[in-house]
Amino acid sequence: MGERLDARADLAYGSLGHLVRAAAARYGPREAVVEGRTRVSYAELGARVERAAAACIAAGVAPGDRVAVWAPNTLDWIVSALGAVTSGAILVPVNTRFKGAEAAGILRRTRTKILFVTGTFLGTSYVASLRRAAERGDGRGPLPGLPHLEQVVVLADDAPPTSPPGAPSSPAARRCRPPRSAPGPTPSAPTTPRTSSSPPAPPATPRAP
Repeated sequence: MGERLDARADLAYGSLGHLVRAAAARYGPREAVVEGRTRVSYAELGARVERAAAACIAAGVAPGDRVAVWAPNTLDWIVSALGAVTSGAILVPVNTRFKGAEAAGILRRTRTKILFVTGTFLGTSYVASLRRAAERGDGRGPLPGLPHLEQVVVLADDAPPTSPPGAPSSPAARRCRPPRSAPGPTPSAPTTPRTSSSPPAPPATPRAP
């Protein structure tokens, strides 16, 4: 017979964050996620989720804040979603079939604070469509039409150059990016973070003494 499972995991672990930690300790080197040629063990998945959660907290996520994920079912989705709820946020999953205006409506009604979004999927540029739907408004964040949105984190390599202003170049957004690479020493400096194709900011000019 197989391994005995807990009948009431909600009582045994209390939260998804505790469940992820328990699974990492219990199943360690076993495969947790298989995505193409990528193999991630429970221990590595737990480490990535912890880093994502710590980075989201450092970016200002507080218990009860809404964090949305608009992306297909990938390793990035798993890490982003579990990292968000581990940080204490309420997860807002956005249907990948939604158009930009529909996604913007969900984000506006839920008062989403941070959005994890893929660049393109099935030939559709999610970033560009969301920008068109929410580029006008009174908000001071990356998308003026979404006044409560403070961070946009682009997950995919193929994010188009029309990504929301501030999304790829924002240091806080980079800190909140759950990295695909092996866990690094600190949550605020993920190894080889992936952003959109926008060029990096030029180095600051040193002042004369």
